[in-house]
Amino acid sequence: MIAAARFTNDIETELRNRGLSILDCGFLAALTAGDLSVEQIRRWALSYYACTKNGHLAIANFLAHSPEDQGLRAELAENLYEEETGLLSGVGRCHMDVFLDFLNALGVSVEEAAAGQGLATTAYAHPIAANEFYAQITAYGILGEGPNALFCESVVAALRDNYSFRDDQVNWFSLHARLDKDHGEALSSYVEAVEAEPGGLERARELIFELAPHYQSIWDGRGAWR
Repeated sequence: MIAAARFTNDIETELRNRGLSILDCGFLAALTAGDLSVEQIRRWALSYYACTKNGHLAIANFLAHSPEDQGLRAELAENLYEEETGLLSGVGRCHMDVFLDFLNALGVSVEEAAAGQGLATTAYAHPIAANEFYAQITAYGILGEGPNALFCESVVAALRDNYSFRDDQVNWFSLHARLDKDHGEALSSYVEAVEAEPGGLERARELIFELAPHYQSIWDGRGAWR
């Protein structure tokens, strides 16, 4: 467990030192500094929504290719159920429908949001070799869900303080700032599992730095705000 924690901390530190974390994206820096216009935020939000509205497929893909571990499968199924229904958190709606509240505050219609060009389905649904499952889910956790809690906390604070958005308009970010903090224990278990596989940590590290620019681009709205 100590080795797993050290691996995660070392990777997260290196990502930050190399400016590869989602927390280092230009959008977040500009937003927290109050340097963006509402129109720039609108362009970012449209791109981010388009790239993440099918994010539940990534969870479903991990579930479909998961090993025979009932605890892991239950955890993934619970995560997917919450994403689709919001019933466990109490929000009572599909998470991406909650994001539409933010888009509506920016003057984006449901039709315009639906027409946004996102990622290909293959970005989410693809085969995962049995001996690489934990390396891939570890990369997913360290690059996305792990830092997303802090990303969302920073976005909520900036949107409230710098741009006077109401709480009900930024509820998607508040929700994920809270929920993604709870995924730390799961991430630790993934790292422990990948550590037990021959060459697992090396493969996880390779995947993380290979995929980091892709994750950062999504959280940066693919530069649409610039």
